[in-house]
Amino acid sequence: MSFPATRHSLIQRLAVTGAEEDWRQFLEDYWQPVCRFAANWGRLRFEDAEDVGSATFQVVLAGNLLQRWLQQPTAKL
Repeated sequence: MSFPATRHSLIQRLAVTGAEEDWRQFLEDYWQPVCRFAANWGRLRFEDAEDVGSATFQVVLAGNLLQRWLQQPTAKL
């Protein structure tokens, strides 16, 4: 399963300003791959995988993972 390439400029904008259009782009890029990964790996129905996807993005936000990734961009996001 492949995920889209993480564009450093988008992550930078999200971490610094968090504009609605940037979040929209981020979700457009990552929502489907995250949900498909959860569905395949967890053998879940897609509706249940969307719950996992939602929880995943909550962790990204609550844990300031985008800001942390900017400080160490060699780590996988």
